[in-house]
Amino acid sequence: MNLTKFIRRYPPLRRGIYLAEPKTNVGQMDVQLLPVPDSPSPQVRRIPLSQFTEKPAQPVVAEGDHVQRKQVIAVNEESGESLHSPFSGKVTGIVKVTTPFLRQAKAIELTVDVPDLSKQDYTWPGPPTVIPKTYSELRQLMFTAGVNGNIPEEKANKPISTVIINGLDSTPFEHANIITIHDADERVVETASMLHELLGARRTYLAIDGGRHELVKHIEQTAHGKPVRVTPLINKHPQYLAHMLIKTICKREVPLGKNAEDIGVAVMELPTLLDIARCVSANPIITHRLLNITGKSVARCGHYWVPQGTSIRTIADAVGIRGMLHKAIPESLLNFPSASGWDMVITKRSKAVFFLPTGPAELHTPSACIRCGACQDTCPVALSPRALLDAFERRDFSNIGRLHPSACLECGLCDYVCPSELPLMRSVIECRSKPLD
Repeated sequence: MNLTKFIRRYPPLRRGIYLAEPKTNVGQMDVQLLPVPDSPSPQVRRIPLSQFTEKPAQPVVAEGDHVQRKQVIAVNEESGESLHSPFSGKVTGIVKVTTPFLRQAKAIELTVDVPDLSKQDYTWPGPPTVIPKTYSELRQLMFTAGVNGNIPEEKANKPISTVIINGLDSTPFEHANIITIHDADERVVETASMLHELLGARRTYLAIDGGRHELVKHIEQTAHGKPVRVTPLINKHPQYLAHMLIKTICKREVPLGKNAEDIGVAVMELPTLLDIARCVSANPIITHRLLNITGKSVARCGHYWVPQGTSIRTIADAVGIRGMLHKAIPESLLNFPSASGWDMVITKRSKAVFFLPTGPAELHTPSACIRCGACQDTCPVALSPRALLDAFERRDFSNIGRLHPSACLECGLCDYVCPSELPLMRSVIECRSKPLD
């Protein structure tokens, strides 16, 4: 297949960087359930009431209640989204946990018997058994099933004209989207087609890494005759971000202070699309997340269906750790800090966990800026991270608006390329929280 026409139509980002591919071929590994820990004693799981950064859902169970697997245990009063228990067990209380997205979140604590853990049967969603006639009906099915993601809202004054399904992985170490497109291609295409029709969109794109030639050919065959346009892109970091996808595919920019839907574009992550496919299938309840678990310290790298509420410690025990472990990083290597503790739990928005070994290369000590300009050259929105760091260190926020910190996409490139290992992204985020002049 000749990809020249696509590459010409969708050129690489003007800024950003190309990330090297890892030597381990994780993308070819099978998907499996996270192994059950070998312990006769009851296991404790803490299911967060906030899956991302939204307000916590309200529990509908109380301490001492016995819940069944897939039972509703909380409901978000604003969206109507239901939260289901991945396990059967006894509620022991409401506790505080750390997630990859919140330092402190409320959670329902369950005491689960090991026999119930061994009964997990999560896999790819099956064919649809319910065909919604309107988008409102589909949204209701989503919330009942527990879909948590960037779901387009219905706006009479600004209908969605373009849908972009983001099938790009954020770094070469993450392969969950590649596995999803390869193994669940029919579900991906038919669900994207359903969204296209129910939203009344004029164009629906499936963004995919153009360097994966066989995968592009595979999904194009599946999408033949469907309204979904397979769109191979040059995956130059951070092409995977919503604003960058819109700029590359639609040739448009999202104004500051606005979101994609304000300009009639809906960008949906591939895992969210897969959850929508599940909510119209025979087994619609969403309790697990497909995670890419990898790193030099991991004995059994791979892709695992992991129940929400599973701790980093439990994952480490299940996949095996070799040697001395230095740190675990949830989500992306570039823009997420290491886990604040082994009790951090996974949510329905999680994508990956990286386990890194102890070694001299892991010990970072910031030094003086050498004024190389690498951070500014690679910033996809042309900010000056060094100037923002200066303002942050001086605590001088009087003219911070002129540096446009609110335009930061939190891609982490400034930290990644800085030879002095300065905390550039953190300073930008701190400046963004200050009132603008």
